[in-house]
Amino acid sequence: MASSLSPAEALSAEGLYSLYLGGLTIEDETRRRDACYVLLLMGRLGLRPEEITHLHEDWVDWERGEVHVPARDPCACRYCFATARRRKTEAGSDRSVEEIVAETCWSPPDGADGARTIPFGWSRRLTAALYGVLGERPYLDTDVAGIERIVTEAAENAWELDTEAISTEALRASAAEFLATAGFGPRRLADLLAIDEETAGAFARVGGGELREYMYRSLGPDAAPDICGENSQYRLVCDPNPFEREPFDPTEYDARWRGNRAEEVDTLGRNPRPIEPPADSTFDPARIDLRELAADSGSQLVSASLSDWVRRRESQRHQYAETGEAGVGSEETATEYRDQVTSPVQVSVSTRFAGQGIESGRPTGGSVVLGQREVVLVSRDQTGVADTLRIPFDSIVDVAPGYVPDPLKGVFDETVGIAYNDEHDDRKIVVCELPRDIGWEFQETLFASLLEDVETVTANLSEGLEDPEEIEPERRILSTTPRTLTLEDPDSEGLPVRIRLSTIVGLEEKPMESEVGYEMGLTIHHLRVNANVVTVELRPTDEVDKQILSRYLTEYHERQLRKARNASLSNEQREVLDALHSAGDGRNLPALVDMNTGRVASVVASLKELGLVRDSRTGVALTGTGYLVTSGGSLLYESAD
Repeated sequence: MASSLSPAEALSAEGLYSLYLGGLTIEDETRRRDACYVLLLMGRLGLRPEEITHLHEDWVDWERGEVHVPARDPCACRYCFATARRRKTEAGSDRSVEEIVAETCWSPPDGADGARTIPFGWSRRLTAALYGVLGERPYLDTDVAGIERIVTEAAENAWELDTEAISTEALRASAAEFLATAGFGPRRLADLLAIDEETAGAFARVGGGELREYMYRSLGPDAAPDICGENSQYRLVCDPNPFEREPFDPTEYDARWRGNRAEEVDTLGRNPRPIEPPADSTFDPARIDLRELAADSGSQLVSASLSDWVRRRESQRHQYAETGEAGVGSEETATEYRDQVTSPVQVSVSTRFAGQGIESGRPTGGSVVLGQREVVLVSRDQTGVADTLRIPFDSIVDVAPGYVPDPLKGVFDETVGIAYNDEHDDRKIVVCELPRDIGWEFQETLFASLLEDVETVTANLSEGLEDPEEIEPERRILSTTPRTLTLEDPDSEGLPVRIRLSTIVGLEEKPMESEVGYEMGLTIHHLRVNANVVTVELRPTDEVDKQILSRYLTEYHERQLRKARNASLSNEQREVLDALHSAGDGRNLPALVDMNTGRVASVVASLKELGLVRDSRTGVALTGTGYLVTSGGSLLYESAD
């Protein structure tokens, strides 16, 4: 089953909308109905011109809202004779034209493989367009060239469309992209459009159907707790309100109307086109047989999925109202879906994402909003909010910076993956693309929100400036901010111990002593003000907390290492850093380096901008990154081995 369809040919939703409006400018009402019929059947259901010319009401199941394209619908109209003559010439066949008509006409262009069932009942406008023609005439009396003329006329009347790019193949490609966007994978797309799976796969990768199926396969109900690894507006099919000059009112064509029509219509049992053999033909009309049934493409499942998709877009579009553009910490963002987000909003990012619980898993654009107790994903179309997904913090089981599933590689750049358990305790994943300028800020804030009041076992904890002591592990309560780990003794009134993340110079997983022997914990090497490195051992008692803490600190430290390795420093800057490392503080820097006081101050200021030194009680001190680039920062080189 070959196909020439390509995602590059597909019209955007706005493009098809403009083309449809172009069709509505046609003066003659009958021809205007024909334009609605042709553009929607090709552009949203993917019917081919040859199928549209032979479509009649016997193909339509109004009750179920389906069009059944048969493997064969015996017909001997003048167009079938023309098709038979062309097939005879192309194949160099010895069979007569009459034999070809009797044995193969009418059939889909690729024969029995083209038989399929296509649902339309999920859209009132599609229903109205079908009845707009078939309710008045038994069939659309034209040929493929006539179909092409209708498309061309609509394109010439449309605004801001390249008429040369508008074709029947472009409309079919638009249908393929639409169905992929609605969440169908390659196999189902191939069935619905009668195309090969390779072609369908190209559309699924663009529209997200392949990603949806990949993500659902990637995590089963018994999966391990860690991550394994555009927006268009579809007003034509989602909004039944009539357009100006539209020759019907789509709001009238609901399921009840379809049920009534199903009771009224009589089945003919044969193609209604007249038998029209050429004058010199010996064709026997008795050779016209009953048609063969269409293949069932899982249409009820498809129809239910599309109906649900349309209902969600409609209900949520009316439920939520847009008030402004999303941005970092935007107060306006919270008002758009205030019932979903616990105020105040911490961070809001306008970006792209894909997740199993939103938009059928397809990549989509919108906002990722970080509230006080949840992450909320909001997809958008031109009318506002299209779909939402709320992920409470207490349902999140893993956060993986940089996680990109295979179907999104080359599509999304910097990402974070979030694994969570839904209300049925099933494991789900969302992947969010994060803009470079605020991506890490979002991740830091998310990690800090998840790591609050975490019961933790600690060992070798240094209180203030004193050296750490080898003591038995004890329990503390850990909390984080985007810059600090805080460890507090719940049974003591003393001050908590704080570890600046910027002072961490090494990180490793090692066994820690516990009540049951040894359990894996996290060993942190961090820098004190006097430039000495001390070690702390941490082990959150909850496995999810331990995983998330490890993810956070590992990502933070990896960023430090990359920054240290990429540091391009002058000799003066290196001299100041080495002096701070040797002396332990910055009180006598001018005496330690061969520079005057003004020059030292200038170099220190440049190092602060690079994040290599910081202000401290002694004036200036190394950060962890600054320590790593000194001659004594051996942990950098150990990590690089």
